[in-house]
Formats: sequence, C-alpha cells, structure tokens
Amino acid sequence: MQFANLYIIQTVKKHRWKPIPAGEFFNLAIAFEMKNRVFPDPNNMLKLLIDAMEGPVYENDKWALPMIVMATITGRKHTIVKIMPRRK
Repeated sequence: MQFANLYIIQTVKKHRWKPIPAGEFFNLAIAFEMKNRVFPDPNNMLKLLIDAMEGPVYENDKWALPMIVMATITGRKHTIVKIMPRRK
C-alpha cells in the first residue's frame, strides 16, 4: 500500500488535485489490468486502493461509491481510476 500511496501523492501534486471534501457521495470507476494469470483478488486490491487514496484524493472514503468496471489480463500491471460526482 505504501507504493500506491506514494504514487497517488505524486500524481495529485503533479496535477494540482484538490481533495474531494467529505459530505457528498461520489463514484469511483476502477479498471484493473493484470500482468498474467497469477494475480491478486481484484476485490482485495479495491480496498487497498480506496484506503491509499484517502487523504490525497478525498477526505474520507466513506463517501466513495466504488465499482470495479473491468478486470482483465493484458500483460501489464495498470490501474485506471475515474472519479465522478453523483448527479442530484
């Protein structure tokens, strides 16, 4: 998780992202690409990723509504996260 957290902090700083304040739900659409058939459980990866993003990306993960939209074997390790505000 430390690697993920450091990478997230660097990315947030690079793009000057302001953390999403607590108080309103938001959607997280997450796509995992795995290197080969020996890969961790995407559901366990989801929890680690959500925890690593708390702080730099959003104030509190209880407002996040995550969904794994894709998990596939592509020959590379890659994670895509799309954050979307909820429509009222």
